[in-house]
Parts: sequence; structure tokens; C-alpha cells
Amino acid sequence: MVRNTRAKQVRSESDRRSKAELDRMRKDLERSKNDLRLAQRVIANDHPDRTAELKRLQGQVDGGLAQLRVREQGLVREQAAAVSKLESLGNELRASEGIFADSLAAGASTEEAMPAVSLLQENLKGTHDAIAASLNDSSRREQSVVEIARDLEPIVVAAHRGVTEAQE
Repeated sequence: MVRNTRAKQVRSESDRRSKAELDRMRKDLERSKNDLRLAQRVIANDHPDRTAELKRLQGQVDGGLAQLRVREQGLVREQAAAVSKLESLGNELRASEGIFADSLAAGASTEEAMPAVSLLQENLKGTHDAIAASLNDSSRREQSVVEIARDLEPIVVAAHRGVTEAQE
């Protein structure tokens, strides 16, 4: 159970980092979107070329926000599935431990307790493998979030540059 609890903690930390990165990027994109809209209104009549460029950047920001929303929704679904899987593993492990404890409490001989020990051993190995896979999945999800943020960063920079140029 300690391993299962530790897996939940590691997964939770990874999920928190992923969520924080997505939140940061969403805020940056939303701020860029608002800044672009304001800059478009301010220069609309005087600089039609810059307004067109700002509209193009606005489209990129909107696309980035849509991509981020899809990833956030996927992350929520993946997190819920992972939590459910870990809870299921915990229940299976507790059931196996119960069977083993019952056989010992009943005064079973070593030979009689062997099926319970084998079941417990199989479940422990399965739990270990599932937890390792779960942690790997969590790490992959976190990495994909970092990649999305890295891919969207140039959009934020370009939007900021466009707004700055429009204000000059």
C-alpha cells in the first residue's frame, strides 16, 4: 500500500505541474488575445496593414487556445482514468491480502496457504507493473504538456511583438 500511495503522490505532483503549465500558457494566450483586440481597435483606421497582421496573430492565438482546451480536457479524462485504475489496484491488493490473512488465521498449513501466497505474489507483481506503467504514463503526459507549451510560446511572443509594434 505504501507503493500505491507513493505512486499517487508522484502522479499528483506530475499532474499539478502539467496543470500549472497549461494554466500559465492559457493565461498568456488569453492576455495576448485581449491585447491584440485592443491594439486592433486602437489602430484600425490609421494602419490597415498592421490591423491585418494583428488579425492574423489573433487567429493563431485563438487556435492555440483551442488546442490548449482540447489538451486540458484530455488531461482531465486521463487523470480520472488513472485514479480509477490505482483505486482498483488497491482494492485487488487488499482483497489478496485478506485472503492470505484469512488462510493464516484459519491455521492453514504451508501447503494449504500456498494458493493464497501465489495469488498475493501475482497481485503484487501486477500492482507493481501497473504502478510503473501509470507513472510512465504520467511522465509522458507531463512531457506532452511541456511540448504543447513550447509549441505555443512563439505565438505568445509574436502576439506580444505585434501589440508592441502597434503601440509604437
